[in-house]
Amino acid sequence: MRLLLVAVGFVVVFATPSQADPQPAYPVSDVDRPQLLLPGMTSLDLGLDFPTFSTASVDANGNQVRSTTSLGEYRDLDVVVTHAVGSVQLSGRLLGEPNGATLAANASTYLGSFPGVLELAAEIEAPNNGSTLDHNYGQSVAYHYKHHAVPRLLAILATVRVSASEWAITPVGGMTTNAHDIYGSAGVAADIQLLPDLALFASTGVTVPFESSSNITTYAPFFAGTQLQYTIGHWDLYGALQLDDVTRSRHPYAGFGGVHRWGG
Repeated sequence: MRLLLVAVGFVVVFATPSQADPQPAYPVSDVDRPQLLLPGMTSLDLGLDFPTFSTASVDANGNQVRSTTSLGEYRDLDVVVTHAVGSVQLSGRLLGEPNGATLAANASTYLGSFPGVLELAAEIEAPNNGSTLDHNYGQSVAYHYKHHAVPRLLAILATVRVSASEWAITPVGGMTTNAHDIYGSAGVAADIQLLPDLALFASTGVTVPFESSSNITTYAPFFAGTQLQYTIGHWDLYGALQLDDVTRSRHPYAGFGGVHRWGG
């Protein structure tokens, strides 16, 4: 919680009405878009995610057995609503997951004359009846920067994030295990405008643990992915592929969906 309280102070001190004068229209080309929606704009992101992950169980001899789910075995509905009020952008997310739905919220703002965007985020997972998960919630502070390298052709995006999570599991007939993690991550992406209405993203990043009270890894140490986005009218249609934990388990992820924008 202290993580978010400190970041809230930064938002109050440094946030200004806008980073720049509002643009007359929201750009079609993704590389030319600002980092946040224009004031008064709203977007709705409807997606379907196909994650994979490792599971652990105990066999009849008491040995721990680990396995990895296959791509397409789990299909998670992902809904995000975003609205911009002045220089502040607010988002709410509902993500269906095997252990239960996750609710997330974040607030992002420009930092006045300092380039980039500061984001505060929090999430909580509501475990379903068949899950051994007792509770799971987290919070994070992130800084995002976008460099318009070549107008209408190339933009470079960078993100640095510090996250903290707390969770507990209660195996059937077992004792409850409480744990927490604090870790940092950094990523970079290239936003390439192939056509005026078609963009390709290529991204990679690393995650470094600062503190963990469990031997269960809840993050991907090294990840890489790509996304293709096609814009038609007020819709951005996208498809994404990502490989989590590249150096070890190599968990693939796929997803597709569409974002509709109002205003701008």
